[in-house]
Amino acid sequence: MNNNLNFIKNIDLEKLKLFKNKTKHNIEIKTTNQKAYLDYSWLTTIENSIIYLDNIIRNPKKFIIPEEDILRIEKTKKVSQESIRHLASHTSFIQEVDEDGFIKPKKLLNLNKEETFDLYENRFIYTLLKKLIFFLETKLKELKIETDYKMEKNIRYKATTKINDEIINVDLNLNKQLIKLENQKFLEDIKNRIEKLMQTIEGFMKSSFIKSISMASLVHSPIKKTNLILKDLNFRKALEIWECIEKYDTIKSSDIKQDVQIEKDNNLKEKFLVTYYLNYDSIDNEEQEILSEENKWLEIKNLIKDLALNSNMSINKFKNNLESTFNQIKNEDKKNNEQIKKIILKYENKWLENLNNIVSSLSKE
Repeated sequence: MNNNLNFIKNIDLEKLKLFKNKTKHNIEIKTTNQKAYLDYSWLTTIENSIIYLDNIIRNPKKFIIPEEDILRIEKTKKVSQESIRHLASHTSFIQEVDEDGFIKPKKLLNLNKEETFDLYENRFIYTLLKKLIFFLETKLKELKIETDYKMEKNIRYKATTKINDEIINVDLNLNKQLIKLENQKFLEDIKNRIEKLMQTIEGFMKSSFIKSISMASLVHSPIKKTNLILKDLNFRKALEIWECIEKYDTIKSSDIKQDVQIEKDNNLKEKFLVTYYLNYDSIDNEEQEILSEENKWLEIKNLIKDLALNSNMSINKFKNNLESTFNQIKNEDKKNNEQIKKIILKYENKWLENLNNIVSSLSKE
């Protein structure tokens, strides 16, 4: 790894300076911070009032519905004060009156009384419970917005360099995101409290009272301020919950703050320039190295071609002479020229392989 990084340690400062003078570049840094500031005061309001909903569920208000029916006297089972009053105002139902003043009716009013929970106030409670479940489910989803603090930084570096006939362009985007959990313990507590409330309300929904009015029509805002709702403490607290969840029904745009900053950093800009230059220089050196090798092999090929076309030397003799010469040069320079030794060692295998390929191609010609 260290050997691969030597080119960084050995930067040609003059070449870098020239490169910089030939370069037009720009950098832009955009930082975005996003944070939600949500109000949880509604949670305490609901928690403090849930006991009053429990009172209503355990002791629901009933309404007596009288059912009236006119029946023949022989089918009448019970005579009430309402029956007598009704007969007095409907004399046509009197069959006869004897000498003693005894009245014999043909028909009588029969009154049956039935109890029902289908009151406006009870339908208000049923609707409130359904609204509460939806409201709490929504707040659990919104809680994730509060949980995630997001910071995003985007750096864009653009440069154009013109060197002789070359035009080099670079367009680099660097994006970094930080999602940080803030007040995790507090938010976990909020989540647990919401879930506990939901369990309580789901228990209310399974009560016999709520099941009995589950087919009743729902109520809508504004809620009618009936005597029962205004005067009964339990229903007043239920109304407070209704008004509370309507107030905090949705997140307002002001609840989420987003701060965006755009700036330039000349120091960072220069660092990106050096990185840009190092990438260009490494590619340029590699191209020069490849070109240099190609030129060497081209020279060797031309020499071998000239030898093959203008000499009666056989391939075997050529190979023997080449190997002998190669070994001789290698042995001679081993003591006197370490630089040649390094070059020969570096290219030995590749050189012999290419020579064999060239000789093979020449023999086919």
